[in-house]
Amino acid sequence: MTILELGNLFSNTLSPFYSKSEVRALFHIYVKEKLGLDAHEIYLGEKNIPENLDYKSDLQRLVRGEPVQYVLGSAEFYGLRFEVAPSVLIPRPETEELVEKVVSEEKGRGAVKILDIGTGSGAIAVALSRNLPAAEVWAADCSAAALRMARHNAEILNVGVKFILWDIFNDVPQELPQFDIIVSNPPYIPENEKNIMSPIVTAYEPETALFVPDDDPV
Repeated sequence: MTILELGNLFSNTLSPFYSKSEVRALFHIYVKEKLGLDAHEIYLGEKNIPENLDYKSDLQRLVRGEPVQYVLGSAEFYGLRFEVAPSVLIPRPETEELVEKVVSEEKGRGAVKILDIGTGSGAIAVALSRNLPAAEVWAADCSAAALRMARHNAEILNVGVKFILWDIFNDVPQELPQFDIIVSNPPYIPENEKNIMSPIVTAYEPETALFVPDDDPV
């Protein structure tokens, strides 16, 4: 099967569930990540796909509405590749603005101490540590599964982030230092908005990273 034939299969299979532009975007992301092809190679569609590519199973996961990042097991954030799973929120491009602001303001300042609360995949903390090598970066999360993923990403990307299992609504751990900067991308969506959100988000991404009680949104 060629890339062109695989593209036609994606279109025929996913068109009942996604718009034409969404199908095209999903296919390009999938082929780029799975096969390492650039846009030109995808457009020509001449290359054959490897026989061991389990595209049928991946297509069925997309049909069920599973985010393509979970199907691939990775997502790009601030120029870095992070492994992701349903235990962590998929890093959003708009969150890169937070990282960019901190990096632009603190680059060259020296050994600042930074805390990332609710680190999830570790995207913010790892990106900050990678771009501010003199900084001491800590990352906290109330989910042990999320911290395992974050530690794994830090190891893969070779940064020395310090991780701590901590629910910020409990007492502050004694081992924490004084921080110069605290960052966070916390849950902020009221629970009563859940029914108007895309099932792709609500059915797969962790609710604790998305929603807050209607009567206590802060």
